[in-house]
Amino acid sequence: MVQEGKTQRDGPQRPSASVAADRLVTPPPATGPAGPPPPLPGAASDQDPAEGDNPRRAAKRRPAGPPRARIAANDDAPSIGGLIFALQQRPSRRPFQLAAIASGAWIAIGAVLAWAALSQEGASLASPTMVVVVTTIFLPIALFWFLAMLVWRAQELKLMSSAMTEVAVRLAEPDRAAEQAAASLGQAVRRQVSFMNDAISRALGRAGELEALVHNEVAALEKSYGENEHKIKGLIQELVGERHALVSTTDKVAETLKSMGSDVPALIDKLSQQQIKLAKIIEGAGQNLIALENQLATASGGLENALSNRTQQLQAVLDDYTVALDATLASRAEALDVALVERTRALDAAFAERLALFDDAMVRSTVAIDTAVN
Repeated sequence: MVQEGKTQRDGPQRPSASVAADRLVTPPPATGPAGPPPPLPGAASDQDPAEGDNPRRAAKRRPAGPPRARIAANDDAPSIGGLIFALQQRPSRRPFQLAAIASGAWIAIGAVLAWAALSQEGASLASPTMVVVVTTIFLPIALFWFLAMLVWRAQELKLMSSAMTEVAVRLAEPDRAAEQAAASLGQAVRRQVSFMNDAISRALGRAGELEALVHNEVAALEKSYGENEHKIKGLIQELVGERHALVSTTDKVAETLKSMGSDVPALIDKLSQQQIKLAKIIEGAGQNLIALENQLATASGGLENALSNRTQQLQAVLDDYTVALDATLASRAEALDVALVERTRALDAAFAERLALFDDAMVRSTVAIDTAVN
């Protein structure tokens, strides 16, 4: 901000020099005498009451320099370029324009009147009337141009006298001009110093605000770091518990599978033994039936029919019992297979679910740790 103030202070001085150079090289056309210059800063406070009554101090001076909005604080007095421009300034040519207009109008009026007078009298060019008419026309025209020249010369003398008066005033009071320039420069320096003080105070205030903001941010970061550390410790403890639970579940599943693997062969052996015993029983029953048939063959015909019917009934019962036993064994074997398959699927699903939960927990913990670290 101090550098910006310096730039603002030094900025108007360059346009002042360039404008003064432009005035020295290409002076603008004169439009008449200008008004008095703006009051100098600090001039009213530096003048004494006795000096304020001096008519020379209150004299109007023509401005000869760039506008005050474009010059520096210590460059408010007219420069030497302005004085040279004032000395080289020329008055307006409006009097000659008015004289030309008046001459044209007078020639037109005189020509009309002369034509009317000469046409009635019929005089020639060498007659006294023609001489009077020509004299009447051209004498006022010469008077018009003489008056225009006189007015233009008076304006030129007025401009020259104003410039010479300004030069004389500047030569008469060099100390006053130096005091005004020094006062203006001092005021500009005081303004710039006050601007610098304001800028420094604002910068210090802003630095204090930034320091407080940094402290708040550091405190917030420390608080969030502590919370994240506590959360990470909790997640680690949860992961340890999940690991122990997963290990115990895996052990239980292994023991269950082992127990089921040991029970299935025993059941199969038992079923095989029962089937062998059943086959022996059936074989013994068949032998008994054969013996009974041999014994009953020797019996009477009436008993043969009864025995044959009884044998057929017993055969049917035995067949039904055999079919029922086979169906029971098949259903038990299928039920056992289905139970084993369902138990295996349930174990696989439970194991996969626990693994998925463990993976999700690990992913969330990893994301939380990455977020906390970042």
